[in-house]
Amino acid sequence: MKRIGDMRFMKRLYSKTDVLKDSVCQNCKDENGAMPTHNAARQADAQCLRIIADIAPESFSVKSESGFTPAHFAAHKGYADCLRIIAEVAPELFKVTDDRGFTPAHFAASEGHTDCLRIILRLLLNYLPI
Repeated sequence: MKRIGDMRFMKRLYSKTDVLKDSVCQNCKDENGAMPTHNAARQADAQCLRIIADIAPESFSVKSESGFTPAHFAAHKGYADCLRIIAEVAPELFKVTDDRGFTPAHFAASEGHTDCLRIILRLLLNYLPI
């Protein structure tokens, strides 16, 4: 089965922009309840994130079943390139907590991803009111 986040699948899915725009891809969740943005961030697929950002940037704000955003997934795995794209599209996600109260910064710090933590902190300090 193709995972939602696979580049070939993404190109085919997102070539049907009317379907995507109408539903913000709410029905595009995989068997684990993850959105294409979640899988792309979890798999370090910056190219997929860029495609989604161009077509449906609002889909970045949809949370997973456990309250994760794409920023949570990328921070947890240490994918700085993905975090940069997410920061361009939806900087507000860096202040969002999951179902346990953790932000992407918590995940980056707990996993020792200092490059990701720097990106997040720089964004929070420079661009978002605290």
